[in-house]
Amino acid sequence: MSDDLENLLEADILHLAGLEDAPPDVKEHALADAKDYILRAVVQRIRNRVSPELQKEFERLFGGEEDRITEEDNIFIKEYVPDLDTLILEETLAFKKGVMDAAEEIKRKFANESQKINGILNDLKE
Repeated sequence: MSDDLENLLEADILHLAGLEDAPPDVKEHALADAKDYILRAVVQRIRNRVSPELQKEFERLFGGEEDRITEEDNIFIKEYVPDLDTLILEETLAFKKGVMDAAEEIKRKFANESQKINGILNDLKE
């Protein structure tokens, strides 16, 4: 793994999103949303790789509200998703990169708007 990817993996999602100084409830909500987004992305990748019959089994095992992982769940994962850790890692990196890119885009737009406003203010002064 490259140094850039390792740094991104270790980066704090809240820091990447510019929320490190946000109130605790905002941080908690942001982290819950991030976890949910990453989980949905991993689930979608699993669904895309297994047959329709296995998708039904996957939904039966993991489609409920219960967070507890059973032995039956573990057997399914080991057999049909042996690279689950890699999927989670890839989706976590993709999410963090998306957050970082979005934050940079917002900064760029803000800088452009700020320059426009300063230009207008300078014109008004003249």
